[in-house]
Amino acid sequence: MANEGLCSALRVIWLRFRTLSNRLVSQSPVSVTNPVVCRERLRFALRTPGRRFKVYAENISENVQNVYCLFTKQCNVIVGLRIWRAFQIVALYRQLYGERRLLQTIGSNVLRNCKSRSLYMLLSAAGIFHWERDGVSDREIESVSDEMVEIGKLIDNASMTGSQETPVHDGWEVVIKRSQLIVWRRHMGQHNLYEYKVYGTFNDISATAFYTTQLDLDFWSGWDRQTMAIHIIDQDQTSNSSVIHWVYKYPYPMYPRDYVFVRRHKVCQKSKKMVIYAKAVDHPRCPELGSYVRIQQYQSKMVIEPHTTFDENGFDYCLTYFDDPQTHFPSLCYNWLASTGVPDFVERLHCATVEMQRRMQRGYHPNVQTGSRSEQHNGSIRPAVENYC
Repeated sequence: MANEGLCSALRVIWLRFRTLSNRLVSQSPVSVTNPVVCRERLRFALRTPGRRFKVYAENISENVQNVYCLFTKQCNVIVGLRIWRAFQIVALYRQLYGERRLLQTIGSNVLRNCKSRSLYMLLSAAGIFHWERDGVSDREIESVSDEMVEIGKLIDNASMTGSQETPVHDGWEVVIKRSQLIVWRRHMGQHNLYEYKVYGTFNDISATAFYTTQLDLDFWSGWDRQTMAIHIIDQDQTSNSSVIHWVYKYPYPMYPRDYVFVRRHKVCQKSKKMVIYAKAVDHPRCPELGSYVRIQQYQSKMVIEPHTTFDENGFDYCLTYFDDPQTHFPSLCYNWLASTGVPDFVERLHCATVEMQRRMQRGYHPNVQTGSRSEQHNGSIRPAVENYC
């Protein structure tokens, strides 16, 4: 409707102007075939407008104003529709890929459109990684051993609570309770995010094989079908730590998630415990890519406690895990993850450890890539024990 009104107003202005010019020219006794004379007559008439010309001028001014109003309304409609469409696209991408991912995409597009390539490189590599500041400290790695003490309290609370009730202790609620596997979760207060704590026992594999299965990244990429890529991007031999880039496949149509985390581990003979601690970090060697969604909040703490020795079968383990997937999952998905996803992952990890132990018994040397020397022990490969344990 706005387009039709605009065309109609322009048509009226053109017809009125033609009528005015024809009448002015027809009043001249000079032949209209002379264009110079016609222009001068028209210019003279415009300089000395009469009553009739004033009427035409007022009509033209009114029509021009109408055209301006119609044009403004048309622009408002077009701009409004485009803004509404942009908001719909933003809402859709925010729900699928998360708000942080959306901001990263916008920021990367702005940077890539910069004419100065040096400016883009400068902004991309602005962060500097410091092992003392960004790595896993001695206090953090030593605090992982306390996870077993907390697990003992949770197990006692679960045993004291009736079977008809859901055991809850310090916010931890039991979601799976089996003979050799217990899973707790605790709400983090952010968009239905949960922290998980897993406690289990295996009697047919050794603590060393279980520990090494999670450190050998080449072996990891072979047994975990959801892992698209995993490799070390930086190492620190002093602290026995590594910075790892891990790309994990998510269900379609969501983008894969990628993790950049620092991982530190140790074997302590005094307490007979193996611990692994990992947390998300930023590293200049691994900038964010447009094809993945970078996980900014991630933490994993594992304690392995053998029943006898590290190389004999039988051990208990505790895993405390949290990450923010940068999207909003319904509560049903989190319930499925707790009841099905966690046990499935534990079973696949158990099967992979069985294969790792079989290979180690045949002389396989795990590719731990920690910068520390591995020791030969009773025909198996055992990671070196840190001096301060």
